[in-house]
Amino acid sequence: SSQMDANLQADGAVGYLEWIMTFQNDHQWLDREARCQIQLPPGGVVSRLTLWIDGQECEAAFGGRNQTKGAYKSVVQRRRDPVLVTTKGPDQVLVQCFPVPENGGKMKIRLGITFPLNLLSKEQALLQLPYINERNFQIPESTEHQLWIEADGPLSAKLDLNTEVHEDKYSIRGAISNQQLEQQLASIHLQRNPDTMSVWAKREFDDDQVTVVQALHNTKGNAQINKAVIVIDTSRSMKSHIQKIISALEELKQDFKVELIAADDIPNYQSTPYEVSREYLRKYPFKGGKDNIPALIQAWDSASEAENAAVIWIHGPQPHIFGSVDPLLQRWMRRPGGPKLIHLQTAPGPNKIIEELDSIPHVSVIARSSDIQDDLKRIFGQLNGTIPTYKMSREYIAADTIDQSYPRASSHIVRLWAKEQVDQLRIKRGSANEENAKAIAVKHQLVTPVSGAVVLENKAQYDQHNLQPADPETVPTI
Repeated sequence: SSQMDANLQADGAVGYLEWIMTFQNDHQWLDREARCQIQLPPGGVVSRLTLWIDGQECEAAFGGRNQTKGAYKSVVQRRRDPVLVTTKGPDQVLVQCFPVPENGGKMKIRLGITFPLNLLSKEQALLQLPYINERNFQIPESTEHQLWIEADGPLSAKLDLNTEVHEDKYSIRGAISNQQLEQQLASIHLQRNPDTMSVWAKREFDDDQVTVVQALHNTKGNAQINKAVIVIDTSRSMKSHIQKIISALEELKQDFKVELIAADDIPNYQSTPYEVSREYLRKYPFKGGKDNIPALIQAWDSASEAENAAVIWIHGPQPHIFGSVDPLLQRWMRRPGGPKLIHLQTAPGPNKIIEELDSIPHVSVIARSSDIQDDLKRIFGQLNGTIPTYKMSREYIAADTIDQSYPRASSHIVRLWAKEQVDQLRIKRGSANEENAKAIAVKHQLVTPVSGAVVLENKAQYDQHNLQPADPETVPTI
């Protein structure tokens, strides 16, 4: 079974979602491990993990990545009841549960996700619901995801769901199929007050409080991006999407330099003129699976020639790595301020390349509103400045310096600020910065590339691994 509950805040453009999943093992004599990779809303971070043990909700401990993974492996060997969550690439997490007991036994978990809403304009924000990208279990066709999304502003969705207003709260609720969720059709639109440009939020801790101001900025895409290198996967899975992609490419006004690279078997194809490249894609047969790594390397090399550049990768699932990702990793590790990587995956499925880029902070996914052509037009329009680009900045401030005219917003803004601090420290690299990043992630109870969350069965197991379960009073909730 699957249940999603979410609270969205319009002015703060922030949300929190809890995904409760129950796994059942029908094998008659073997306990099994349930594993899945979950695609989070863009920019999201796991901020809560719960496991039901003997009917009781047990909160996770947040610790260093290796620390939590070691605790999970140790307890699994004794066939106990842990659940572990770690990152598995940008905006992706790996969930592991063992044991799901044999002969119809069940295991129930809750995953809490903090996320920013994607701003389509000052008036409208977008939530792309999380979905399972890869799994080792079957989801029957009859399984439905029960949704209840609530907000302080009007909501809308293209799905057949109930909308209602109750006590000044707007809600969308109902059931959707797993196919609708995995095909990225389940996006929620939220109206917000365009005049709200700044909010503040705080979190209380035992020894201090953290206060953050979040400000909305309108930036021109072409003022930030001088060059875009677009990589198109030419695997078979892209065939049904290519006409929409080409239509979006044809509307891309080249107010800045644009290159198009086809990830196919023709070396150095990026030297072909942009117009010829689109014609080549229109006639391409799209068969088999293609190695996208050489094209991404070529794209990085080309994009790095400009001061402010981005690699836009449009691709299908990447279930196999044909060659080493190390040359690509080396480029971002040696030049962490180099080109950004923005990617859009056209269909659900594993992405082994993105998994290997878990240590690279400058990787982001395009928020989906359900139609690939519209999504790409929006991104291209933001890049060339024909569509305004709105971004949030978050800054730590002293509590006594808050501008009282700003509305107070959800404490999840503080968690997003903490996630950004972790990313910035990782860019700087070095053992001291990594330890500081880990300390921030653990303090704010976040799953990041330097931290994880694990639920164990008893206090002795936590003590053995120097972990402390989260205080139920400090975790977010619906």
